[in-house]
Amino acid sequence: MEVHCLGSGGFHDTETAHTCCFMIPDYGIIFDAGSGFFRAPPLVKTEAINIFISHGHSDHICQISHIGRLMESRICQKIRIFAQPEVLMAINVLINPPVSPFPIVCEAYSLYDGFQIELNDSIDKKPTTVSAFQVEHGKCQCFGFKVVSENHSVVYITDSHTTPQSHFLPWIKDVNMIIHDVYYTSEFEERAQLLGHTTSTGMAEVCKSINFNKKLVIMHLNPNPEYHQQILDDIKKVVQDVVLSKDNEVYTF
Repeated sequence: MEVHCLGSGGFHDTETAHTCCFMIPDYGIIFDAGSGFFRAPPLVKTEAINIFISHGHSDHICQISHIGRLMESRICQKIRIFAQPEVLMAINVLINPPVSPFPIVCEAYSLYDGFQIELNDSIDKKPTTVSAFQVEHGKCQCFGFKVVSENHSVVYITDSHTTPQSHFLPWIKDVNMIIHDVYYTSEFEERAQLLGHTTSTGMAEVCKSINFNKKLVIMHLNPNPEYHQQILDDIKKVVQDVVLSKDNEVYTF
């Protein structure tokens, strides 16, 4: 399974990092539609594209209008969007006039805690299960996602103050790869809790609590790069196979 990082940053784009968007092209799955979403159309391989939106903040939906370009690939015949009902309403505004020059037709599905769907859209037609579970992003409802296909599994969690006490940890045990928000270093724990993000030491403690020793990809990176090395160093005390995500990188497992 190959996971493409189309946007690694959080809140604001920088010269090197667009905001959140990850794609699994062989399975027709995209997580979030931040400013990195413009990179998705050339990667389309499947007749159906399934876009899972974690929450409605602008850095996660700002480029959703690029779904029109997905259809131009001549491969994609159907687009499904999965999001909270109120986020679907916001997206509907963005993909229809007067915001969009023309209406973009897609299927819409409402997410809820424990949502699960089986997809058969991969290029090899292997059944793939995608589950959604609520994470801890302050007062904002936000979802993490788990993808399972045969012996492959990956979890995507952005914008969450995840701790060893988080109720959703059973969802992330025993997966091949975790893609997770780490926006702050440990000295900003109070701010991280208030705004619903994870610190470097918090992520290390989570991995230790679930005995995770596989691949960890850190995303929703702080636009200020001076924190990045400390984030990596703190987590490497527990997990050796950890990387800071970078735009256009591909992670294989």
